[in-house]
Amino acid sequence: MGPDARARPPGGPLRVAGAAVGLVAALAAGALAAGWAAGPGGAPWTARVPAGAAPDAGGASSAGPAGITESAGRRDGGLSARGVLGHGSNAHWSQNDIVLRSAGPLTSLTVELRVVPAGEVWHTGQWCSLPADDFRVAAREEGGALVYRWELREGREVPPGEYRFAGQYHHSEGRRDMGRDGYTISGKGPLGPVAARGGFRREGRENVGGSVTE
Repeated sequence: MGPDARARPPGGPLRVAGAAVGLVAALAAGALAAGWAAGPGGAPWTARVPAGAAPDAGGASSAGPAGITESAGRRDGGLSARGVLGHGSNAHWSQNDIVLRSAGPLTSLTVELRVVPAGEVWHTGQWCSLPADDFRVAAREEGGALVYRWELREGREVPPGEYRFAGQYHHSEGRRDMGRDGYTISGKGPLGPVAARGGFRREGRENVGGSVTE
């Protein structure tokens, strides 16, 4: 019997007249029939695709697949990073985000995102949360991957904080496997050269991420 209170039996025995018993039985039978008609099942999972275009072309709004976890990795040298599937990703379009955190200023920084394989994805845009004029950016196919690159211009500096670098792309319909995607980060901070590298995971698996001091 369903969770509807109307379908529950009375809390204890009652002494009622025959007519009242008949009325209660009729009501209970009706509620039971309604419970069976509603059924406990639900519609099968389907990918939600927004009516609009991807964010770079007008702003997608659907939520990304559930169950994605993030791993902050180690914090050696004051630099750490993690890879996540960006908000707005859907069955036709996705965004890979690299979230970088630096405990100190960086006077040089190169961030590279690799989406694999290149033949199954199509570049639609890239951005970062730092001033765009501070970076030279590029996107190209290289070694079987779609490679996004951000390189800090000479004379510019990245202040301490957390920043996001995102590569956007179309892909074949469905839930795309991110298991071969990855990123590398290199730069120079107060303690000398620093670097980080990692990958992307979904459905409860940790992202492969970390940082090292050279």
